[in-house]
Amino acid sequence: MAVRPVPEGYHTVTPYLTVRDLRKLLDYVQKAFDATDVNAMTMPDGTIRHAEFQIGDSKLMAGEASEKWEPRPGTLYPAVWLGRDRIRFADFMAAEFPRGVTGTPGHACVGPIAYLLGSDLEKVEVSGLELTIASSEEPMTATLERAWIDDPRPRAGRTVPLKVLLRTYRGDEEVRTLPITLPANATGTLSLTVTDGGRLGQLEQRETRAPQQVRTIDQAIKVLNKARHNRTLYVKLLGSEAGAVVNGELLSSLPPSVLAVLEADRNSGTFNPVRSATLAEWELATERSVSGSRTLSLTVSPN
Repeated sequence: MAVRPVPEGYHTVTPYLTVRDLRKLLDYVQKAFDATDVNAMTMPDGTIRHAEFQIGDSKLMAGEASEKWEPRPGTLYPAVWLGRDRIRFADFMAAEFPRGVTGTPGHACVGPIAYLLGSDLEKVEVSGLELTIASSEEPMTATLERAWIDDPRPRAGRTVPLKVLLRTYRGDEEVRTLPITLPANATGTLSLTVTDGGRLGQLEQRETRAPQQVRTIDQAIKVLNKARHNRTLYVKLLGSEAGAVVNGELLSSLPPSVLAVLEADRNSGTFNPVRSATLAEWELATERSVSGSRTLSLTVSPN
């Protein structure tokens, strides 16, 4: 009889977590992810040394941290199927299990699902859950310390290198480069903002000044899938052209005649003027959960 290299019920690779208070982790995954087949190895003093459990069709293992085996941070990458549509929450948070297993990553995963299941828009049933956990031996966090354009005279229509300096958890410096192509019509003094997902979300919320109206589950899923991620830096090039937010939708670079019509016809919906326009946007993916924001004043010459 041939020997099975992978035991029945397991995949080729099985994630292993090392955490403090393993019992609390097991309680959490059962409540948050409906974990099943929980098998624990309990020591004489009552502590759980090793455990295995199943989420969906995947087996996971976990062990109690000790002096020999330190806690290891991890990142959750869940994806949820709601019958016809898929919701992805990839790259949303780097977790540090030593600080408590019931922190933000679990809330960020469970919160949107609970919102959809509790919505009165229509009945929602979860038809599947895919959960990927990536672990690291050190906290995968960094701070954005500096951003600059490595070109003494940027020109409209040209590609210039945007460089950012990240400071890691251990104090090391990482320099990342993002080539950005300036729009052909972007000239004069402009503003370039480099920011993390949380701060960008706050900025956009201030711009719209009104929450987006969600009337269907499909709209709700689209909003959730557009959520900003902590492992991505977002770059916005802003000009001084006026715009407006009409019924929660941002309209940039509007001519004065259109602004005048919208201002005069406020009865047709909500209208809020904005003082700047988004000329271009870029994203820089990182391997860390990055926090910070920098804004540059950029003088762009005609091509």
